[in-house]
Amino acid sequence: MSMREIAEGRNGSPPGGILVSFVGPGGLMVKPFAEGALLVRIFHPGGVLHLDAEDGLLAEMASGHDPVPWETREARNGALAWIRGCGGLEDEQRARLLRHVRATPWYETDGA
Repeated sequence: MSMREIAEGRNGSPPGGILVSFVGPGGLMVKPFAEGALLVRIFHPGGVLHLDAEDGLLAEMASGHDPVPWETREARNGALAWIRGCGGLEDEQRARLLRHVRATPWYETDGA
């Protein structure tokens, strides 16, 4: 079952079940909220992005599909800083990846 299917509620879980968040290798997470869930991309300070994972940013960028929104603005900004300092990326690939991440929205939160 894909992370997208879980976020859309197609995981067969009974209503009122335990809320568990799974994070894919590329940083995708199904984030429960109210009476539903959102598929978000996460990044936490000190974290590592697995860029070449099946659900990673490189695959997302190459797919041409709409990007998965970031969990927060801070997560997106942390990822941008990490990409800037990441070794092993060609300059052109780094520039394309930075443009892709900058163009990706994030979810606003009310601080709750």
